[in-house]
Amino acid sequence: MLLRVLLLAIVGVAASVHVLTDASFGATVEDSSDAWLVDFYAPWCHSCQLLDPVLVDTADATDGLLRIGKVDITVNPRLEGQFAIERYPTLLVRDPSGVWSPYKGERSVDAFLALGRRVSGTPVKTVATAGDVDALLTTEASALVFVHASDAVGAKLQPAYYSAATALRGQHLFLELRDLASLAASPYFATLPSSGSFVARVDATGDVALYDATTLPLDTWLLKHGYPKFVALGRENLMAIGKAHALLVVACVKDATDTTFLQLASTVASQATGDIAFGYLEATKFRAYVQRFYVTTFPTYFVWNLHSNVFYEAPSGAITPESLHAHLARIVSGAEKGIALGLTGYPYHAYRFVVDAGLGVVAGVTLILLAAAAAWHRARAKEDAHMRAQALAAYERLKKDA
Repeated sequence: MLLRVLLLAIVGVAASVHVLTDASFGATVEDSSDAWLVDFYAPWCHSCQLLDPVLVDTADATDGLLRIGKVDITVNPRLEGQFAIERYPTLLVRDPSGVWSPYKGERSVDAFLALGRRVSGTPVKTVATAGDVDALLTTEASALVFVHASDAVGAKLQPAYYSAATALRGQHLFLELRDLASLAASPYFATLPSSGSFVARVDATGDVALYDATTLPLDTWLLKHGYPKFVALGRENLMAIGKAHALLVVACVKDATDTTFLQLASTVASQATGDIAFGYLEATKFRAYVQRFYVTTFPTYFVWNLHSNVFYEAPSGAITPESLHAHLARIVSGAEKGIALGLTGYPYHAYRFVVDAGLGVVAGVTLILLAAAAAWHRARAKEDAHMRAQALAAYERLKKDA
């Protein structure tokens, strides 16, 4: 990887990546009917330099599904202002209809290729048979499938499904299938209806979720059930999944090779009831992020209520499916006390003491406020001491000069 970074720095961006400028952007990108991923970068940005070989590999592998472009914002001020670029690299996606959206997903070749499969062409991809869905699930974690039987139900579902696909095409793969006879040959459709129109999420793991029009509008259902039951979390989906559910269980592993713990969490996810979502984060990619939840050892998990911005640490001791189920039951019942995200230092330790000691609300709040005041006074004292030291040093310099 480092060798490729150095080579790219020497010879420039590979021909497969389009170098875009203020002058060429309109004719090359805006006037095209292709899907684009455009990197707005600064030459001195280290993260931008590391991204270069990934973009080159992606451009070489997309087979025309997704075109890759780069804009050096230091010499293209019009584009920098047009897209309000404030940080580097900034990745923006343009679908074939000309709609731009920020890319928040993983920055890897596989992730970019998956993006290309979703945003290229029409929002809904027509597949001939259920076997085509099977083939897609060898590279996709899941797919949303509209089985269209040309009946009254299908006529009602179609506009809602196409509207949702247009809005969410960067997040999910939307398929339409009309050959109902082929469903019987696919193991993924074994538990789904064999006749009539329906919408379902089909996962590569074999899990399925069938849309019930009597419970939720389709767009709301997609927000809650569009992702697999247990999914890798990242910039592109964590907040969306968490906000669509009452609780989000986040398994934390060093990396995806910890299959034992991931299987444990996946098993609980498949058994869990209620409005609870499950996913996992890899410390190799998100170590600084998980530390916000006091995660320092792996594997473990935390449970996050994004609506109240409160999270719950995993209890001490061995983590088993039974212990995780029991912990979730305590959280749902209100018996488990959560931690306000962002609570650190003395206030956090005071909070943990209150929770562990079972103190009353008044006593607990009082103790936390006292701890917060102590933390403020300590910070102020350190600042005063620093200022006194600076003043003393300045005085000594004056004496020496005199």
